[in-house]
Amino acid sequence: MLAEPRRPVDLAAVFDLATLSDPRWSPDGRQVACVVSRPDLGANRERSAIWLVHAEGASPPRQLTGGQQTDRMPRWSPDGRLLAFVSNRGGTDQVWLIPPDGGEAHLLTGEDAGVGPVATDDFFAALEWSPDGSQVAFVAQEPAPPTKDDPEATDGRVVGRDDGEGYGEIRRLHVYAIPAAGGSARLLTPGDYHSGDFRWSPDGRQIAFVSNRTGDEEAVRGSIDKNYDLWLLDLATGEARRLTTNPGPDLGPRWSPDGRFVAYTSVPRCGSHRDVFQLTVISADGGAARSLTAPDGPHVDRLADACWSPDGETIYLTAARRAANVVLAVSAHALGPARTVVGGDCVCEGAALSPDGRRVALVLQAPDWPPELCVAPAGGGEPRRLTAFNASLRERALAPTRVRRWRSPDGLEVEGLVTPPPDHQPGQRHPLLVVPHGGPHSRSALGFSVEWQFWAAQGYVVFAPNFRGTMGYGQGFVDADRGDFGGGDFADVMSGVDDLIEAGLADPKRLAIMGSSYGGYMTAWAIGHTDRFKAAVAIEAVVNLQSMYGQTDIKSWVEWEFGYPWEVRERLAARSPITYAASVRTPTLVVHGDEDRRVPPPQSQELYTALRKLGVETQLVRYPREGHGIKEPRHRRDLLRRVGAWLEAHVSGASKAGTD
Repeated sequence: MLAEPRRPVDLAAVFDLATLSDPRWSPDGRQVACVVSRPDLGANRERSAIWLVHAEGASPPRQLTGGQQTDRMPRWSPDGRLLAFVSNRGGTDQVWLIPPDGGEAHLLTGEDAGVGPVATDDFFAALEWSPDGSQVAFVAQEPAPPTKDDPEATDGRVVGRDDGEGYGEIRRLHVYAIPAAGGSARLLTPGDYHSGDFRWSPDGRQIAFVSNRTGDEEAVRGSIDKNYDLWLLDLATGEARRLTTNPGPDLGPRWSPDGRFVAYTSVPRCGSHRDVFQLTVISADGGAARSLTAPDGPHVDRLADACWSPDGETIYLTAARRAANVVLAVSAHALGPARTVVGGDCVCEGAALSPDGRRVALVLQAPDWPPELCVAPAGGGEPRRLTAFNASLRERALAPTRVRRWRSPDGLEVEGLVTPPPDHQPGQRHPLLVVPHGGPHSRSALGFSVEWQFWAAQGYVVFAPNFRGTMGYGQGFVDADRGDFGGGDFADVMSGVDDLIEAGLADPKRLAIMGSSYGGYMTAWAIGHTDRFKAAVAIEAVVNLQSMYGQTDIKSWVEWEFGYPWEVRERLAARSPITYAASVRTPTLVVHGDEDRRVPPPQSQELYTALRKLGVETQLVRYPREGHGIKEPRHRRDLLRRVGAWLEAHVSGASKAGTD
C-alpha cells in the first residue's frame, strides 16, 4: 500500500507548536524539570506548565502543574523534596511550592509576605533556594503603597528616566528572601535602583547580583547598553560591594563550585544594544577580570545556573555561531579554543550541566525538527531526545531549510536561510517571500520556524537574509551596519534576492517582502528604493528616525547608531524610509500593536498616511493590547490570514492562507 501523503503545515499546525525552556536537573540527576508552553486559541493566551522528564527515558514525561494559569521558572530544593516555581494562578506572578511526586501547590509569597509581583522576564528575574534549603530568594517589585481616599489625588504622573517596555511602569525591582516554611519576605537590595539576576554563593553567606547604579537608566528589559555591574551582598552585614568596574554591561553571575570565582557575560564597551557578549571570570575578592572568549568568536548566551563543572575546570554554555546555536565547553582559566559539545545545523538553548558533570540537558531544535528536550554527553556525542511534545508537527510535510552564501556588491560574504516549498522540484521557480530580521543586530537562526514552514506550504520560497549587522558572525560584522541603515545591509538583501533568481529558485516577477521592527524598516526602505516587490508587509516598522527618537523607550538606539537628532538631522532624514515615500509603488500592508513602546504606533501611522495620500494601495491594521510583537494567538491567526490574502491578491495567487 502507498503511504498517505503528509499534510502541509496549515494554520492549525501553527498553533499546535509547543515551546520548551528552562531545563533544570534534580539534585540526584534522575529527572529534568522544564517548562512547556502552547498557544491557546480558545483562551487567547499562551499557557505554560511544568513537566518532569526522566533523564534516562525510563518513564514517560509527567506533567506536574496544569490548569488555566502560566507556570514557569521551576527550581529544585537542595534535597529534591520540593519545587519552587512562579505562577499567576493567584492573579499576579508569585512564588509557589509543590512536591515533585505530586500534590497541591501552596503559595509562598504575595501581599501577606510584603512583596509585589515577582519578576519573570529574561533580564532581571531570578529564583533560587539557599544552599541549606531554608530560604527561597527571588526578584520582585516593591509592594504598592497603601491607597488613600484623597479628593485632591490625580492619576497624572512624572515620567521616569527608564519609562519604557515593562520596567518603566513598575515599582523598583529588588532581591528578596523568604523562609521556605513561609512568613515575611526580607528585602536584600534596598535603594532607588533596580537589582536582580542574583545567585547565592555556595556557602550561603553572599549573594551576587546585577544592578545599574550610575543614574543612566533606560528600558532595561530590551536594552543592555547601560553600565550594569556585578555586586556582592554580605548577608550578615547587609553591605553591598561593587565587584566589576567594566564600562559595559556585566550580567548573569555564576559562582564557581568552591566560591572563589564568579563567571558572567560581559561587553567591554557601553552604548551598543547587541555587542558580542564574552564569557568572563573574576575573583570573588575583586581584581582584574579575565575574558575566556574573544570578540571575534561565538556570541555567548545567558549562562545556565548549572554551567561550572564540579571540579571548577570547565564552563559549559550555549553560543551563537553564525546561524546556529551550539553548546561549548570553555576552560575556566584562560582564553583558548572552545570544545564543541553539541554542534551542527541546529539551535541549542538552556544547556545545563548535570550534578555529576557528565551530561548536559538542553532544548534542541532544527529547521525540520521542532523543539524537544534532549540530553547529551558532556564530553561530546549525539544528543538523545527525551520528549515528543511536537510529534504531530514532525508528521507534517516539512520543507528543508538550508544556509546559502553569496557576495554582496562590495565583496562581503553574506549568508541567509532559504526554505523552499516542501514539494519543490529541481528547475522549478516559485514566488519569493523575503523576511528580514529585526534589530538590526538580531539574527535568523537554524531553529524550527513554524511560520516559515507555513509560508513554504503556501508555495513560497522563504528567504531570511543575515545581512551585515547580524549577531553571530563576530563583532566586526555587527559593527558593519552602524550608521549605514539602508546602505550595505539593503545591498546584502537585494544581492541575495538576485542570487536566488540566478539559481533558478525565485520567480523575478513574483517577489514580496515582509518584516517586523528593523525588518519593518528594511521593508519600508526597500519599497522606497525599488519597485521589484509586488507586495510588502511592514510590521512595527521604523520609518522616521527623527521622530522615533522622541517616541521610543530606547532613545540610546538612535544615539548609538547615528548620534543626537539635533546634531545629525540631515543624516537621519537621509536614512529614514519616510523620506522616500513618493517613490513607493508597491501595495503595502501596514501593521502595528497599540501598546508598542519600542517602535510606537505613530511610526506606522506616518507610513500609512503618506502612502494613502500618494495613492499607493495600502491598509493599516492595529491590534489592541499588543506591545512590541503580536503575541495574542487570535491576533497572530488574524495577521497570518490578512498577510495571506494580501500576498494572494498581489503576488499572482500563490498563497492559500486562511485554510485550516
